[in-house]
Amino acid sequence: WLSDYYAGSGANFIVALVTVPASLSAGQIIAGGQGPSPDFNRCWLGVLNTNGFLRGGVGDTASIFGTTDLRGAEVVVGMSLNGSTVRMFTNANQETEVAQSGTLNTTISWRIGALNNDATAASFFGGSVKKLVAGREFLTLSRYLQIRNALLAA
Repeated sequence: WLSDYYAGSGANFIVALVTVPASLSAGQIIAGGQGPSPDFNRCWLGVLNTNGFLRGGVGDTASIFGTTDLRGAEVVVGMSLNGSTVRMFTNANQETEVAQSGTLNTTISWRIGALNNDATAASFFGGSVKKLVAGREFLTLSRYLQIRNALLAA
């Protein structure tokens, strides 16, 4: 699904309730977009095929990873960034915090259930995206948990 949401130049977040496939033949994107090669200017959230870990693509980096195997699970996952730091969340935990490298593409809208790869759908998510919210805030664990609880309650 092609949304009308674009990454902003400052703080951004995405939090989603998803069911991850039990078997992943390739990396799959839950939502996001990126511009053309070589700079990409990414902002996407997905799952890595080799170990089922949460994976984020931000700026010029596509190698931001969580630490929990999500294959076959229904989970709430999230990513938040502010221009200098990227945080990734799974269920009730903050799994990763790394320095942000590069800038975001603010002209490519996000796809839900796939990557908007310079206006072409790619890396389709084989699971279910049940609920998703995105916005312009740099999330703390406490704020992420508020959003997570709201997704689970609704």
